[in-house]
Amino acid sequence: MYKYKISFALVVLLFSTFEFFFVFATSSTDYQVDPEITYPSNVQSSSTDYKINCQQVGAITGGVSIDSSGNRITHGITCDSTDVLLDFIFSPQGRYGMPLSNDQTKVTIEVRPVGGGANSFIFSQEVTTNPAGSFTGLVLTGVSPGNYDVTAKGWATLRIKKLNVSLVAGTNSIDFTNAGTNKAKAGDVDLTDRSGVGSAEKGDNEINAADYSVLVGNYNLVGPMYDRYDLDQYGGGASAADYSLLVANYNLVGDL
Repeated sequence: MYKYKISFALVVLLFSTFEFFFVFATSSTDYQVDPEITYPSNVQSSSTDYKINCQQVGAITGGVSIDSSGNRITHGITCDSTDVLLDFIFSPQGRYGMPLSNDQTKVTIEVRPVGGGANSFIFSQEVTTNPAGSFTGLVLTGVSPGNYDVTAKGWATLRIKKLNVSLVAGTNSIDFTNAGTNKAKAGDVDLTDRSGVGSAEKGDNEINAADYSVLVGNYNLVGPMYDRYDLDQYGGGASAADYSLLVANYNLVGDL
């Protein structure tokens, strides 16, 4: 289970004549603990932004320790996240890799019911990966443990879908590159998106004449607003190498 460090003290009262204890804590918009948690049952408590599951793991002494980060942790209690979290790897095609390590990109992760279509998603969020192409700790808000189809789509690539993925409470890991053998096809740079249905995805998941026109129209232009057209993220703008990538992938369609 994914362990969360509790950033405030839990005040515990232990009654020696009974086999239970009480946990008292304050609540806020970001965090809330049930005002009374009894032992031996595990108890879940949640707010809009955070969920935990606390249980006794040792003798409750009322003591509190402070870890190296300054977090206060009550002796004898462990609290686990009940959120479903995702660590993933996603790399666009055509990047230069080591030693440049320029696989960083904007990518939208979506979670759908198994066999569901594109607009059946129950989670959609765009994040930015690190230079190695990975992202850790994405909270899949609204997703309960179970089996789902999970997709990843870069802002200038086609979509990759993993089928019937088992997601558990705590940390889950997906390598959308299949150990580097299945990098996302680059070239979906047109300005369409699925924002009308609440999706964070950019592009229409096809590489066609619309993408060709956009890339050619922004050829050799440099600056942050043109980063999407710099498919290989090398040189600062759309160049001959980016044009070649798009042409090589012309008429391809991503996973549906």
